[in-house]
Amino acid sequence: MTEPPIPPEAPPPEEMTLRPPGEFRREQYDTDAALELFENLLLAAARIPVEDDPATHPLVLVQAAKALVGLRPHEPSRRLIDFALDRCPELPPERPVGDLKIPLERLGTTVAVFELEDAVESGDLPAAREQLGRLLLVSDNKPFAFDILLDLAARQPANVPALVPLVHYCLRAAQFVGAGHVADFLLPALDALVAASGSGSSSGSGSGRGKHERKSPGREFGSVWEALPYLGDAPLEALTLAAHGAQIAADEHVKQGSIQRGILGALSNNWQLAVSKPRRTGHSEPGSGGGRGSTGDRGWLLEEIEQASEITIGLLMWADNFRMLYRTAAEEHYPLLKELAEARLAAL
Repeated sequence: MTEPPIPPEAPPPEEMTLRPPGEFRREQYDTDAALELFENLLLAAARIPVEDDPATHPLVLVQAAKALVGLRPHEPSRRLIDFALDRCPELPPERPVGDLKIPLERLGTTVAVFELEDAVESGDLPAAREQLGRLLLVSDNKPFAFDILLDLAARQPANVPALVPLVHYCLRAAQFVGAGHVADFLLPALDALVAASGSGSSSGSGSGRGKHERKSPGREFGSVWEALPYLGDAPLEALTLAAHGAQIAADEHVKQGSIQRGILGALSNNWQLAVSKPRRTGHSEPGSGGGRGSTGDRGWLLEEIEQASEITIGLLMWADNFRMLYRTAAEEHYPLLKELAEARLAAL
């Protein structure tokens, strides 16, 4: 794939000066204070290298907390904000993003996406950063480059459960903070992809298998919603991947088809869902049975956070997974989501 000719050079987007996270702690937060806090926290978290399980990286947890706070933006949850601040209590050292800032004279007239793909798949981080910088300049600092990285994440069968949510969270963070900082969020996503490609490890997916090995015939799914009934007893990472798959499917992505094939392939093959029994809800009509979770209102997810004795990572991810699933669900899916959400919450 070859991109169109380079556009005229545009003025550089405005960049934000970070403040130490501790300066934001207070007894009460209004909407503007919460927005400023999360912009700073996400940029700070993006500086932290992705060295261990991507599912517990501070950027993932801060972005999930921010998204849940957004369910009631006029009443920002102090508990969620404090949780996010605890994930990144100090300002990490600045990461050099200079490798992604390519001068126009080094660019040529076109950018070949396959060169970025080859660099990532071969584990060549310097070359991958060079090619990503070229693509970023062509796209005028817009998040298009994340489509390429999401597609690359979806091509690593055993790593899909760890990498797709991480790259997607980086994309959402970049969209929230703004074009001036797209490169800041591309770097952790790219680093994780290159590390996983170079090592061939499961990169925190929990499969313990390196390159994917199909242990039983995979059940073929045409969409996340076909897979969801089989995820009742699957690990949290399976539900997390399904939630991100649903949100990605609902958004516009240039490489949507390829990304979804990778996600659905992982859901089919990584957890032996071929031998799982589908969960069948007892409610025949959408909204029947009443109570929380029976409609598209997601406020009850935030209430569970507020009422919990402690906000654990498991509880946070449970709430954010179902936030995405309810956001993208058709009304006919509400009974299943309600049953799944309550069952998964009781098992935490």
